[in-house]
Amino acid sequence: MRVATAVIVPKSAVRDSKSHSRLVGEARARLTQLGLAADHALAEEPAVVIAEESMPPHVVIVTFSWEMD
Repeated sequence: MRVATAVIVPKSAVRDSKSHSRLVGEARARLTQLGLAADHALAEEPAVVIAEESMPPHVVIVTFSWEMD
């Protein structure tokens, strides 16, 4: 099973490592708060997909996903 969450952020947020780490932490928190995953199941780094084709030039959709057993 795969769990995922997405956010719309400025392009600069995906280029900055500090912002990237914060976004991953928020994605983990969102999934655990919703009861979709246990925190220990999200220990690995997530798969990250950045989509920008249908967005205004300064923002992107970032999807974080984890494969779960």
